[in-house]
Amino acid sequence: MAITHLRGPRLVPQEAPSTPPRDTDTLREDLDDVQQQIERLPPGATGRWEYVDVPFDTADMETEIAHTLRPADPEAVRWVVVSVDGPAVVHRVGTASRRAWTATSVYLAASELCTARLLLFLEPSTNA
Repeated sequence: MAITHLRGPRLVPQEAPSTPPRDTDTLREDLDDVQQQIERLPPGATGRWEYVDVPFDTADMETEIAHTLRPADPEAVRWVVVSVDGPAVVHRVGTASRRAWTATSVYLAASELCTARLLLFLEPSTNA
């Protein structure tokens, strides 16, 4: 099962810089510097949302979905189905035997076999 992640920081509107365009080598150095700064941040500090591509291989069976949001309350993670490759419905299992969410994983199911792109996020009031 291959699950892919795309994370992002909080988006802040910014004005376009008034500096002239840079050459490729300078841009590469700048990107390397930013990457090093990101790598020094604690887990989850780079964003409060993630896109996750999830293959649901069995209908109505929980699938573990790892993430890096690390909320104080694991139940604070929300999800939105961005796309799904069939008529399936992604849902949380509603039985007493469902698996507990953790700071690094949620468990969801789909009504039919499919692959879904999910947006996992924390609401602003739970971003701490």
